[in-house]
Amino acid sequence: MPNLDTLKRSIETVQDIQSIVRTMKALAAVSIYPYERAIESMHNYSRTIELGLQVLFADRVPMAEARNRQQADVGIVVFGSDRGLCGRFNEDITEFTLATLENKKIAIDRRHVLAVGARVEARLREAGQSVHESFFVPGSVAGITATVQAILQQIESWQKQHTVAKVLLFYNRQLSGKGRRAELSQLLPLEFTQFQGSNAPAWPSRSIPTYTMERADLFASLVRQYLFIWVFRACAFSLASENAGRLASMQAAERNISERLLELSRNFSQQRQETITSELLEVVSGFMVLVDVDQMH
Repeated sequence: MPNLDTLKRSIETVQDIQSIVRTMKALAAVSIYPYERAIESMHNYSRTIELGLQVLFADRVPMAEARNRQQADVGIVVFGSDRGLCGRFNEDITEFTLATLENKKIAIDRRHVLAVGARVEARLREAGQSVHESFFVPGSVAGITATVQAILQQIESWQKQHTVAKVLLFYNRQLSGKGRRAELSQLLPLEFTQFQGSNAPAWPSRSIPTYTMERADLFASLVRQYLFIWVFRACAFSLASENAGRLASMQAAERNISERLLELSRNFSQQRQETITSELLEVVSGFMVLVDVDQMH
């Protein structure tokens, strides 16, 4: 059984770890809110862009893509994390991505994979999936824009250098309650049927506005923003989910540490009591020996 000094050092060590875990839990909890606000803001911006597309297609139908999608390559963007301590965050999205690609019968030689996060990149490679490009995960809301722009540039490069006609986004999304869900969003090819004719939602005012720009220029600008919104939102969902997963992990760690600390404290109290009892017995025994000696004389 460990002595009192050993138990005391163990208690101090566990208390230090408890302090670190509490700090990490607080940071994770604080980090979730900015990403949730960014998602909400992007939703409002998305609505503005969609209204612009609805105006653009009020009297026209977009041209269908002439590319043969059956023979085209597929661009795949997987959002993960650079840091750990977030449970099965990277494992779940990796398993979901590979299972989805198998179900869709997308051949390995047709896949162009971009991983956002060093840990999810490692998981993909361990599972036998080649990763052609990788980016670091942005550390804040302000850093998402640069990452999204880099992703869109890579997608554009895929389209120029290869026959990439479809792009899929894989990311974790935090549920309203506890837990998360791996999700898939199709970025390309774009579908504009929801902005046309009877599919279009009711216009929020009495009259539909017009535009003065060249239709092709306006269309290109709106499409760029539309793509930006989808990638930005996927990245923000992933970051919010990552921090929520880290918060849950820290909460579980805190419970385990509290239980361990309680166990050590009980052992320390028991050991201390046994030591005090043993010392008292020694004192009493010594006293009785002295009494017996005095009586003999």
